Amino acid sequence: MPNKYLVAVFCGLMFGLPAHAGFFDRLEPNFRLGMGAGRIAVDKGDDDTAWSLTTGYEFNSYAAAELSWVGDSGSLTVHKPIAGGTQTDVVGNQYWSISGIGTWAFNDLFSAYGRLGMMKWRGNSTVVSGAATTKSDIDGFAPLFGAGLAISIDNAMLRFEYARTQLADEPATYLSFSAVWKITL
Repeated sequence: MPNKYLVAVFCGLMFGLPAHAGFFDRLEPNFRLGMGAGRIAVDKGDDDTAWSLTTGYEFNSYAAAELSWVGDSGSLTVHKPIAGGTQTDVVGNQYWSISGIGTWAFNDLFSAYGRLGMMKWRGNSTVVSGAATTKSDIDGFAPLFGAGLAISIDNAMLRFEYARTQLADEPATYLSFSAVWKITL
């Protein structure tokens, strides 16, 4: 019985793919490499200068996917009042994100884009409650939203972006300027 299903799937692929071959012709394979600088800030905590490295893949002129690393020069501290004491979370200085990007071009030079993805963060937490102190490692994932403007110059883009996420359960923003190069195969 399972062999019949495998034969059906194989035949469907053999006869179905040529009918959709035009879809693959419309794809413009462009890899992206970039770097940037900006300012990362936690609403109820610190802010710091940050650097970023980006790699990605542009499926066409409207859609892309990117993997980014963001590092800052120190750690971001978040202070939270808790019952009977305080909690201090120190978020490490390296963050990873993966996101999809949708682009809308005004013309050949200027475009706007939106970003939707996830960010991974790590750190440690110190809880002081009376005379007791508890320390622990913390980490988490948080949704990442962003919007920006881009200027295209040949195979490069200069981008200015505002992104919003959460670090240690507190809202955080990342305002950045980056340069991204397209590498066409």
